[in-house]
Amino acid sequence: MAKMSINKKVFLLENIPKKKCRYCSQRYNLTYDHKIPVVKGGKDDLKNIQVLCSWCNGIKSGLSHKQVMRIARWLYFVNKKRLSLGKKPLGVRNKDMVELSTDTTVQLI
Repeated sequence: MAKMSINKKVFLLENIPKKKCRYCSQRYNLTYDHKIPVVKGGKDDLKNIQVLCSWCNGIKSGLSHKQVMRIARWLYFVNKKRLSLGKKPLGVRNKDMVELSTDTTVQLI
């Protein structure tokens, strides 16, 4: 598959349907990211693109989306346990990313 042109990349960023980061729901500093990094065999096409803020994109680095979601699930259960013990949760950037309360919901996708 051919590389994505600069024009297509600009088009993607200007026409992002949800206009928010897939992980933390931030609505500014948006970038596009490869779900499966190109260096790990991911294709440079629209099916392999997701929208992330620059902070989440930097944290994700060379991980695949699947790896990030495994880490997020692990962090969710660790923090659920920490809260039950009266301890502070780990690695929570903002309240939109992970909500750990009595209803124990996670909003990451």
